[in-house]
Amino acid sequence: MKKLVIQLFVGMFLLCCGFQAIAQTPITEFKEKRRSLSEEQFEAFNQLFSEKLGSIYVDENGQAQSSDIKGDQAKLMIVNHNEDFEVLRTTFSSQLHAVEAIQLSWNGQDDIILPSDLLPMLSGLRYIVVSSNQILNSEIVRDNLPVLLTSLSASQQVEVLYNGMEQIQ
Repeated sequence: MKKLVIQLFVGMFLLCCGFQAIAQTPITEFKEKRRSLSEEQFEAFNQLFSEKLGSIYVDENGQAQSSDIKGDQAKLMIVNHNEDFEVLRTTFSSQLHAVEAIQLSWNGQDDIILPSDLLPMLSGLRYIVVSSNQILNSEIVRDNLPVLLTSLSASQQVEVLYNGMEQIQ
């Protein structure tokens, strides 16, 4: 009985810490982030997401691809499925430190699982953009992507942005 009480106490403690970590991860609308930037920051931000700085992704055949500009290392990782993380990690492991943003396509249902061994390799990561054809807001992202947000909780430098379907008012 004593062992069960201790396990229950430890489980509740970890659960509370997990919720606190999720709450600390900043979640911002993509458009709002753009509006908050200075002109110089705005230009750099737009370049990053326009793929002009190069991108890595997995094509429809499951093969890792890159679109590097002038031999520079890619700054944008495009992920459509959880399996893409492993393919990109395996293929581009020596270049992942240069990635500043991950653009995730989310179907609105499945959790996005960032492999635990990948985040330390992404030392330059500043943004994760969750894109969906669903209506999104910070609460929907927070409530539906707890695994992703928990994995980011130790990283103070990563901001989660969301870009969903416009809500008709």
